Amino acid sequence: MPILSDGSQKLKGATEEPLKISDKAIGFRRLAQDGNEVALSDFTGKPVILIGVGDIRNPIAKEFLNKLKPVISEAKANGVQTIVSTTSYYKTNKEIADANGFDFPLLDDESFYEISGTYGQQMWRGETLIGIEFPIYILDAKHTIVSMVSTNTLVDFEITPELTAAIDRVSTKVQA
Repeated sequence: MPILSDGSQKLKGATEEPLKISDKAIGFRRLAQDGNEVALSDFTGKPVILIGVGDIRNPIAKEFLNKLKPVISEAKANGVQTIVSTTSYYKTNKEIADANGFDFPLLDDESFYEISGTYGQQMWRGETLIGIEFPIYILDAKHTIVSMVSTNTLVDFEITPELTAAIDRVSTKVQA
């Protein structure tokens, strides 16, 4: 793993400083569950919700996405694209998407952390990387980060007014 200036390690794709609101989103290209490559740039001019869930086979990850389905559906109806990064192989993503009715790209980041390394917030305990928190990123149509909603733990995640308000701010229903 590369070493940061403070001596800590970073994940592939990780920036030295965590991404923050008003930063331009960093592009990526990965395989979606249909076997086709999907890039952030494929959605140029369209607001995006970017979510990371780790291993999609984990029941907690599936429950998390199922909780978000109504929000994602409403966002889609208002011109906002959702992209989900997983650490699962694209064929596994297809099985899970089909079984759960997920109609948004589930990207194979199995080589791990091209996307999560860039967008995930590393959590350290002393010298030990103990995990990654992947906030929900809300990107405007120019793919500038306008909001980051903490997921802290997928287990306790609840849809908050802050999340829905952030999505509403970039949706076409507000811009029209």
